[in-house]
Amino acid sequence: MTRVIVALIAAVLTFCATWFLPVEGFQYLVFVVTFLSLREFSELFFPDLLERWATIASGMVVALIMLWGSVAPEFIPVALAVVLFFLALVFMKQTPELTGVMGRIGAASFALLYLGVAPALLAWLRELGEGRGWVLMMLVPACLTDTMGLVVGRLWGNRLLAPKVSPKKTWEGFWGALVGSLVGTAVVWVFFFRDAFPWWHVLGLGFLVWLVAPFGDLIESMIKRSVGVKDSSHLIPGHGGILDRIDSLILTSPFVYLYARFILGW
Repeated sequence: MTRVIVALIAAVLTFCATWFLPVEGFQYLVFVVTFLSLREFSELFFPDLLERWATIASGMVVALIMLWGSVAPEFIPVALAVVLFFLALVFMKQTPELTGVMGRIGAASFALLYLGVAPALLAWLRELGEGRGWVLMMLVPACLTDTMGLVVGRLWGNRLLAPKVSPKKTWEGFWGALVGSLVGTAVVWVFFFRDAFPWWHVLGLGFLVWLVAPFGDLIESMIKRSVGVKDSSHLIPGHGGILDRIDSLILTSPFVYLYARFILGW
């Protein structure tokens, strides 16, 4: 029951934030979520305090540039390279021995892209014309994908999708998730985009979210299980941590942004 109540409260708060916050307020929200996510990720992988906070700080610098860096596009990869240079220096100074240091640097570098870059693209969606609608076009089908996958998987699932990563996700649930994604996409299209682009893009966006969101969830599960934990933290009662709640959204936002900008030309 706690899990259901918290999920409903989170859904209402997320909708209110999307609908009522101005663009800058939404950017600040993404910035806070990015910080909490980076902190959870770093606590999983870096026992050394300086390495942990160097990773968090580097990720926040990248997120800052992504969210508020009104600069030439080529500045972003240059900034990533510069941040990575200083991050590597910190790991070189702190490591007691070279064995294993490249694994930790690899994890930190992954965090810069996974949590410094990808979530910021949700704010980029908010900046588009009909930005509220585009954020919901990502959120609603992604959440329904997760919900329908869970329901169908529990009722009829018997063939495991990725047993090493998630012992509960099934192929039946994966196909059920397609229904959730298409329904969510269609609902948002009816309310926001019916006069903006043809209905068949509902299929394109629906299939896109269906393919990306569940595997985004599995990627986060892989990250956690690689260090032997079930939840990224215990911040949210009944749900684990921030990463556990946004796992299917982190890597979905770049794909929806690409579809909106370069296929629909928004």
